[in-house]
Amino acid sequence: NATFLRAAVKLVGLDIAGIDLVLPDISQPIWDTGGAIIEINEDSAFNLHLFPEAGPAHDPGPAIMEMLFPSDQPVRVPVVAISADATSRSICTLIASAATTDRRSVGMATHDGVFINGTHYWGVDGRNPTGPRTILNNPNVDLAIVEVDAQSIVTHGLAFDRCDIAVILSLSGEQTPFGEPVEVVLLRALDPGGMAILNSRNPAVRALADVLHHTIDIIWIDAGETQMGDSTLISQAVVAATECLHLTDAR
Repeated sequence: NATFLRAAVKLVGLDIAGIDLVLPDISQPIWDTGGAIIEINEDSAFNLHLFPEAGPAHDPGPAIMEMLFPSDQPVRVPVVAISADATSRSICTLIASAATTDRRSVGMATHDGVFINGTHYWGVDGRNPTGPRTILNNPNVDLAIVEVDAQSIVTHGLAFDRCDIAVILSLSGEQTPFGEPVEVVLLRALDPGGMAILNSRNPAVRALADVLHHTIDIIWIDAGETQMGDSTLISQAVVAATECLHLTDAR
């Protein structure tokens, strides 16, 4: 009977429902005894199960929470945060492209706007904090890529409490009220097991990392002395972030 009723609920497009069912003996299959569904209610009146007029009480809450947030599944999407500079929009776009190829549903928020799987949602501010919140509130997104400029951190803080990857290739010069480079906020938001991707050629970035090197994992990238400085950094950052995402999936 449970299999039959679950199929009925899915048929009408509901995740949770209350069903009024009439049959001679609920302990026997409806196929054998006959019976009928009277109605399927989207408002399932939990109080009738918690405080029944007859029979034992049943609390549906734990089962519903397990369905919505399975205990063996992650309850948050990975967040890749890129500190805004001349390279950040290209890095965001290329990481999103690589992740979409891996069949992820990718939300991206940058100064250019909000994008989900490459579709530009016009009229939505992509800047921190509005843009990141927009994609993180979208249930279809399973990876968030966000460009975060330093001034928005000073003004609004971060739109997320944790990130899995932080990419910082240069510093803006903005500071926290404690006199630290504001980009340190991104590093402190890294999830345990998260990864920072930093530019080893930038002395200010190296100094920033020295403050937190005992508490975060770092991938250093270096454009070397090539004529393609920014392009090389962008490529290295994208490759490193993509590899980190694969490690995140493995965890």
